[in-house]
Amino acid sequence: MNKRRIIAVDIDDVLSETAKGFISWSNQQYGLDLTVDDYDEDWGAVWGVDVDERERRAAYLLKSSMIRELDCVEAARSVLKKLSKSYELVIITSRRSVIKGATIEWVNKCYPGIFSDKAINFAGMWDNITDQSIHITKSGVATKLGVDFLIDDQLKHCISAAEHGIKALLMGDCKWNQCDNLPKDVTRVKNWVEVERYFSERD
Repeated sequence: MNKRRIIAVDIDDVLSETAKGFISWSNQQYGLDLTVDDYDEDWGAVWGVDVDERERRAAYLLKSSMIRELDCVEAARSVLKKLSKSYELVIITSRRSVIKGATIEWVNKCYPGIFSDKAINFAGMWDNITDQSIHITKSGVATKLGVDFLIDDQLKHCISAAEHGIKALLMGDCKWNQCDNLPKDVTRVKNWVEVERYFSERD
């Protein structure tokens, strides 16, 4: 029997409405007037603060209830259930390991029976903050796991995955993931309906 191909799925803004939750939380906490278009994975750039203040605010956010209260992407659940019949599903997230427990709880609540706890992988790129953290990608973890497809909203992860022979689906049409010409093996999917169509056309 042939080994099932592996699809790796990101969490933030793929399985969860993270940008929306982050912006709402930031506006409430700091009296800002941000929109989702202002979101970036470099939270300091969004808040307009230096590294020390970014880390202070990040620690405060990660201890708050925001992570546990993020909305699920409802359309993802049914598509993933269908894909799980033909593919092995794993998660690769760049979330910090300090919220590993909260993240696993959230995944089990929003996507019950789809991902096992051991299938949730943390890339660790933000655990030890350096000037290079923003440039680290998930391709090393994906390659180690033998991933065939990656679904992610961050352009850098998709491009790096493609460079390592992994077909990448760039999720969403967001301000933070624009590119004039996507490289070979990177396909933009605007939503989970398009994800389902992508895989149905391959089967």
